[in-house]
Amino acid sequence: MTEPRKAASVALAPGATTVETFTAVMAECNAHWRANAPVVLSDRAPEALHQTRVGIRRLRSALSLFGRALDDPQVPWLKDEIRTLALPLGEARDLDVFLAGNLAPALDAELHALVASRRDAAYDTVTALLSSRSWQDTWSLLDRFLDHAPWGADPQERGRDRAVLILERRWRRLLRRGAALDALTPTERHRVRIEGKKLRYGIQFLADLFPDAAGTPPTAFADALGLLQDALGVLNDVHTQELILASVGAPRPEVDTRSVVQEAVRVMGETAALQPFWRSTTG
Repeated sequence: MTEPRKAASVALAPGATTVETFTAVMAECNAHWRANAPVVLSDRAPEALHQTRVGIRRLRSALSLFGRALDDPQVPWLKDEIRTLALPLGEARDLDVFLAGNLAPALDAELHALVASRRDAAYDTVTALLSSRSWQDTWSLLDRFLDHAPWGADPQERGRDRAVLILERRWRRLLRRGAALDALTPTERHRVRIEGKKLRYGIQFLADLFPDAAGTPPTAFADALGLLQDALGVLNDVHTQELILASVGAPRPEVDTRSVVQEAVRVMGETAALQPFWRSTTG
């Protein structure tokens, strides 16, 4: 079985332009998912499916993060088109996670087999999608888009200048949306998780532009955001598991969501205390 390929760091020269930075980020995201999709087709490997999905999610985040720098109407269209196209990967991933978790063994044999058959059907849908003309056409459109730099961006703009704007905007949005987490609805908390995820991806993409950074180091900053993502993800996992159990007529487990929310509040507080490295550079 081929080993799934995980996300790699983006190698950037500190003096890279915005166009060079975006090009390098997109190349890594493309390489990430494209290395894993054939493994999904050949092996139906859960980790390969997960990495394919992560690669596509990172690519969409890159389009969103750089959207204001790129004066091209194709950017929002591509982002939405790719999101819609890749939705079946999410269903297969949810069933993989459920079957690997601690609730599946508690199901009786008949219900467990039913969930497993649904996972198989979800993989049938995914493999058909990955082999489809619509899949190939969408990525061909993205390739053609990437061949037409600079997409309305200022070709002389320093990547680090743009990175400061990108990271500051996402940081402020996270702090604003993450305030009073315990008073938010599940949907609102999910949006906070998405904001944290995009900021984390942005830091991972752009870290090389800040070799002289002070404050919380980029790696530590991204790791802290990963903990916030995990804390908020528990709530989403509970909801997904409840939906799967309900779909097969199994009882839902008792979950102390209040304690889960309070843990997310604690992690959000630690995250808010981080010192943004992009505010304290000498370049």
